[in-house]
Amino acid sequence: MNKTILILSGLAVVLIAFFAFVFLFDKLHQAPQAAGTNTLPYTVPSGSSSGSQATATVTPAKTNTIRVALHNGYTVAVNDFKDDPATVKDPNNAGYYYLAGGASPALTHPPYQIFYTDSDLSFTITLYKEPIGQYRKQAEQELMQKLGTNETIMCNLNYTVATVNGLEPAYDGVNLGFSFCPGATVLP
Repeated sequence: MNKTILILSGLAVVLIAFFAFVFLFDKLHQAPQAAGTNTLPYTVPSGSSSGSQATATVTPAKTNTIRVALHNGYTVAVNDFKDDPATVKDPNNAGYYYLAGGASPALTHPPYQIFYTDSDLSFTITLYKEPIGQYRKQAEQELMQKLGTNETIMCNLNYTVATVNGLEPAYDGVNLGFSFCPGATVLP
């Protein structure tokens, strides 16, 4: 009987420790909102090889925010672009939101399209016209303004910048990146 009680007590302690660890781990990896302000602290890689973290603050243009994923597994609060009247929810694909360029770019002939996908919390910019370097910069600035964020956060988003196939064959299937991010393709 004492052996059973000892085993059950040990199991209870292990389960309590496990749930406490999971709860604390989750709390440590969430970016808290500063109390009483509209500033949004978040953690991003500082760029050092030691893996240290840096904290920055962004003041969004709007008070309504949503969280989007960063490529390192963290999330960050940004302006609620889904609630923006200019955002078009795709009627045929649940969880797709067009922030620029509309759902049917072939009809409107925009130079670029920006859309967001709920399923993987990612942004995609598709460039439709030349000069692609100029239109990439315009799209970057438009997305940054809509999100109410900065270049550091933009570089850490889950995102793709690509050309429509055949526009510039050398870039077909290539993630060009944001022009201001490390490793981005240099465009004319």
